[in-house]
Amino acid sequence: MLNVTGANGFIGQAILGYCDANGIAVRGFSRTPPKSLNITQVADYSELIHIVEGEPLIHLAECSVVAQLHDDLAKQQYDLLDKLCQGNFSKLVYASSAAIYDSCNQDIPVSSNGFVDTVYANAKRRNESLVLNHKGGIAVRLSNVIGKGMNKDTVIPTILSQLGRDLLTVFTVKPIRDYVSVNDVASALTVLALSKESGIFHIGSGVGHSVSDLIESAARLKSLPCPVIEESKPSIPNSRIVLNISDSLSRLNWRPLYTLEDALLSLMECENG
Repeated sequence: MLNVTGANGFIGQAILGYCDANGIAVRGFSRTPPKSLNITQVADYSELIHIVEGEPLIHLAECSVVAQLHDDLAKQQYDLLDKLCQGNFSKLVYASSAAIYDSCNQDIPVSSNGFVDTVYANAKRRNESLVLNHKGGIAVRLSNVIGKGMNKDTVIPTILSQLGRDLLTVFTVKPIRDYVSVNDVASALTVLALSKESGIFHIGSGVGHSVSDLIESAARLKSLPCPVIEESKPSIPNSRIVLNISDSLSRLNWRPLYTLEDALLSLMECENG
């Protein structure tokens, strides 16, 4: 039985859906009222050390918005994970982030030490260290995850909400990021949780796209002319964060199946539905 914290969330819902579709026994846990029958509400995730014995756990229940994480919340997240690391899980998979990395002109390998010094990055790295000391511990550094249920304040929903206008406004068109479908993330996390692997893994598409690329692709898929683009914060420095996923491809029975266009089309269908 696979267990998932934060099961009501964006990635959690995708994992439950993936497992249901592939006949994998799964149960989710949430601190909010369950969105489906296979989710159990708990007051505190530390209860899982008494509920889950000898089974894998994917821990997703952390703040995913970089700007919203502050020192007090980071400490709460660390303390919870410290308690979970005392549990008798067969595998503990921790969802970390590519946001720990500084900009790099090349695809970033797992062995990179090019980290940024932010509250979010430092918290993620501390938590990774806890998990990696757990037997069967895995830290998964996720690139920019996109799909149904994603945060609407991020760049792709912002772009999609403005398609069809003559003028489209974004902070800046410069940053290059690795965008991966939530469906590919769900399959990767499930594979890792059920594997004999441990250590650090990169999960992404392995392909970089600028904000300009996103706008052009979205307009093309909508059969619309590319709008005039206005940058509200053009002074933001250029940066590139694209994960090298070769290690994941070679060690796991997994590879990303969805292109950026696939993920964008899925989001557009959700909007229309």
